[in-house]
Amino acid sequence: MVKEMRISVVIPTFNNDSYIIDALDSVLMQTRSDLIHEIIVVNDGSTDNTVEMVNRFIRAHQGTKIILINQSNMGVSVARNVGMKAATGDWIALLDSDDCWMPSKTEVQAEYIMANDKIDFIGGNHHEKPLRILWRRISSIYKASINDLCIKWFPVTPSAMFKKKIFIETGGFNEMMKHSEDAEFFARVCCKYNYFYIPDNVVTIGHGKNPYGETGLSAELRSMYIGNVEIFKMLKQKGFISNTRYYFTRIFAFLKYIRRVLIVGGRKTFQSVNRM
Repeated sequence: MVKEMRISVVIPTFNNDSYIIDALDSVLMQTRSDLIHEIIVVNDGSTDNTVEMVNRFIRAHQGTKIILINQSNMGVSVARNVGMKAATGDWIALLDSDDCWMPSKTEVQAEYIMANDKIDFIGGNHHEKPLRILWRRISSIYKASINDLCIKWFPVTPSAMFKKKIFIETGGFNEMMKHSEDAEFFARVCCKYNYFYIPDNVVTIGHGKNPYGETGLSAELRSMYIGNVEIFKMLKQKGFISNTRYYFTRIFAFLKYIRRVLIVGGRKTFQSVNRM
């Protein structure tokens, strides 16, 4: 029997009337929906039909505590922080409005937490391929280190669930960052709390979009790379990684950035040829 938990689900949204209902449905269809204390949707200044659709959903599910918070457009970090500040559960689960949880996501994570009371943060997989950190294949529950995250950022944001105290003690997402803000938050959490990953596939992301470079904008990849460099600098300045680790990570991150630029360029070329 899963010990008592009260999970606050925080969903930021901006102009996403196409998928927001799918995201909300995926929360209500959880096999342990009884663990969901509340759903907090933070509308970040949408100008489409998002607000109307969420309000309609709330009216259709009056037995469920769903809170809609409206604000002017201030970015996803502010929206998430607003939602987490309003949360009254003892655990916070993140979900983006264009992603969906697998039906057993809450149950699976709660069972891991029941079996290991050291868990402060837990995230999972989002496809069938196992997580690899260099040569290591992660096939069971895994306590991550900041050195692991410097090699590969994980987990994906909509799989993350963590104690509310983490938000209170860290202040949440860095609202000044416009790219890699989730990685920056996860890095700070990993340095100070018990940060666990499970190999279970618990979410689907982006309705089939590629994980990076979907728009084909090399500038977006560059901004993400610059954001990662800022995280590495922060970690070095605070003494969380050594100088040697810092320089190794910088080189490794640059090589990954070049690889992604080449992949996106190749994808665009392939699509152009197919349209001819």
